[in-house]
Amino acid sequence: MKTELLRADHITKSYNRIRVLNHTSFHIFTGEILAIIGENGAGKSTLVKILIGETSADSGRIYYKGQLLTAVNSAKLASMGIGVVHQKPLLVPFLSIMENIYVIRRTGPGEIFIDRRKYIRQTRELLKNFQLDFSPLTKVSRLSFAQQRMIEILKAISIHPQLLILDEPAHPFSEQDFQLFQNILLKLKQMGTSVLLITHNIDEVMALADRVVVLRDGSTVFNKKAGQFLKSTLLQVLLAGPPSSTYTAPLRCEDQEVLRVEHLAVGKVLKDITFSLKKGELLGITGLSGSGKSTLLYALFGLERVKHGEIFIHDKKCSISSPRDAIRQGLGLIVENRFENGLIMHMTTAFNLMLCSLNRISRWGVVLPHLESYLVKYLTEKLGISPPSPYLTVEHLSGGNQQKVLLAKSLAAKPSILLMDQPTSAIDMTSKKELYLTLSQIAQEGTSILLVSNELHEVCGICNRVLVINNGCIDEKLSRQPH
Repeated sequence: MKTELLRADHITKSYNRIRVLNHTSFHIFTGEILAIIGENGAGKSTLVKILIGETSADSGRIYYKGQLLTAVNSAKLASMGIGVVHQKPLLVPFLSIMENIYVIRRTGPGEIFIDRRKYIRQTRELLKNFQLDFSPLTKVSRLSFAQQRMIEILKAISIHPQLLILDEPAHPFSEQDFQLFQNILLKLKQMGTSVLLITHNIDEVMALADRVVVLRDGSTVFNKKAGQFLKSTLLQVLLAGPPSSTYTAPLRCEDQEVLRVEHLAVGKVLKDITFSLKKGELLGITGLSGSGKSTLLYALFGLERVKHGEIFIHDKKCSISSPRDAIRQGLGLIVENRFENGLIMHMTTAFNLMLCSLNRISRWGVVLPHLESYLVKYLTEKLGISPPSPYLTVEHLSGGNQQKVLLAKSLAAKPSILLMDQPTSAIDMTSKKELYLTLSQIAQEGTSILLVSNELHEVCGICNRVLVINNGCIDEKLSRQPH
């Protein structure tokens, strides 16, 4: 007979009179992978915050091993055998893998001095056990975002948890990364560890979960074991209706060339990159994790030093050594990690929307209220940001709406070329479809888009052309004809 490890009974929570969780209930057994899935705004992340003590429920109770769970924090959770991987990255970039996993926490009782040899040995064993080929002394800043997520999972595993809570852990994972992630979870399951997987990704659920709970508008609307339903059924439950086509046909772009890159070399990753981008074109960039896709965008935006090669914008040779240079040339950048580099999470939607356009809405260093109000209203309506209140802090928005704010902030500067790094990371299917439509609209209005994604089906679905980077060069070129 299965043993119940955790139970949530009738959890409710509201923000600013908006009900986020509505008598949500679920349970998880020992050695079980339970997936809680739902669209952005369904209440998943709020539920996690309540489970780990970052916020309190308005009503309802949580039981762990039959005992009422109250007044928890990270230290108490660890002592109870509960590991957590947050949606927002929490690693320290300038420290090594070993230091992030062991030294920061200092789990040893009464430990004053750091036994580096012991922690290096433990880190090496941990990496080896879960088939991660990194040196314990590798700086986290040298890892890709997906690789950093793996290290965060190992950090949670290092306390030998009985329950592992994962909040949107697998984005943006390539197929290779996801296979490794799947192997880690299956090994944990074999060890008797329970996993609570919070996600919006159906493929993750179908591949990993023993049981699935669907949240919609803060309520539990579906609770079934794996094998008792089809993927199409789950999709229909999520969308509250039959699924429709996700991708839109690529629009015909103009022949005018707005960007040309010739023989670009950056760092040790990119050796010889040559391509062009036309006005109103959606150009996709894909490749394996670590192939240099993001590096290319950052080099174009002045965040990575170019070793050699030339960049032409509107047929003029440009030297871009800083983001300021890039912005002056009409470039905008949507970063992959919106939590650290894209948005100021504790500030309002209005504040974030203004960041890239202060020169347009201010006079003599003073923001003009009527221009601010007009800009915020225009961008909120154009991108469909919900809730529309400009004074709600960004951290309380769903992942999909946070991504809309990030996009709107960049569009406020009116770039002619938009660089986008994994723009659909950690957002649900509905939000993805909305974003695809928005990108098509932006391209139709004349903005050229260079889009990096690990998901080949995504770039092939929405882009006019797709470039595949392999071994530091453009290995393959794919194209679609507009319908």
